[in-house]
Amino acid sequence: MKTVLLLLILLIQASIFSQDNLKELDNLLNDAGKLDLFSGVVLVADKENVQFLKTFGYADWENQTKNLTDTKFNIGSIGKLFTQILIAQLIQEGKLNLTDNLKLLYPLYNNEYDEKITVKHLLGFSAGLGDYFMIEEFEMHPDNYRSVDALLSIIKNSRCYMNRVHPESIQTPAMLCLAE
Repeated sequence: MKTVLLLLILLIQASIFSQDNLKELDNLLNDAGKLDLFSGVVLVADKENVQFLKTFGYADWENQTKNLTDTKFNIGSIGKLFTQILIAQLIQEGKLNLTDNLKLLYPLYNNEYDEKITVKHLLGFSAGLGDYFMIEEFEMHPDNYRSVDALLSIIKNSRCYMNRVHPESIQTPAMLCLAE
């Protein structure tokens, strides 16, 4: 996570980079790549031109398959940050409240927690929804669950949790529900 954050900061700053700064970025990323501290693709562009595009490391370490400029990455939990930012914007615009509960926002749940779990709980990771990755139907037919509606249809059958006391209470379903 620290590496991702460092690179995001670098990329934000890179928007005002000169050619000397891009060379410095290249050197930094080459050094990090050689030490196996970074693996990925870096793109720096302005509105009209690509200023820097380079691959580092491997997409598959075991088979030594190098990253390419079109390598697909599993972005994992970074989407949660973007969802949190978008939810904060909706709150600022008055379209959503931290106290809105799951039953009000997405009335697909019918259990003991749907009225207790609020936007604040989901954003703060103090409540969660069941882990659809562990549901047998999802494991057997993952291609049937490529849309948000399809995922929510299987999540609704799982249990909601408060206070993160259950390890199966992961946050991906919670962020998916908020994103919807």
